[in-house]
Amino acid sequence: MDMEQGLLILGIGLVALEGARRFLRKVLADGKITLDEIMEAVEIAKELPSLSQVKRMKKADLVALCEEHGLDADGVKADLIERLEGVLE
Repeated sequence: MDMEQGLLILGIGLVALEGARRFLRKVLADGKITLDEIMEAVEIAKELPSLSQVKRMKKADLVALCEEHGLDADGVKADLIERLEGVLE
């Protein structure tokens, strides 16, 4: 495995699923990965709340978080939390 592939695997491991999807789309666009892109992925992972934090959030905050991650923001609080679980795991 060369260095670029190793760095790509490391970057993917450091982000949540939605962050990884965005990260991969960006990386695959030019076929190369830079240290800046890895650092960006780490920052995305740091910004994500834990599932227990999400469960304590108000609905308005959950709606904003869903919209930020490109998820459907309609429904009751339980629906929003369920959608966000896929991003946070």
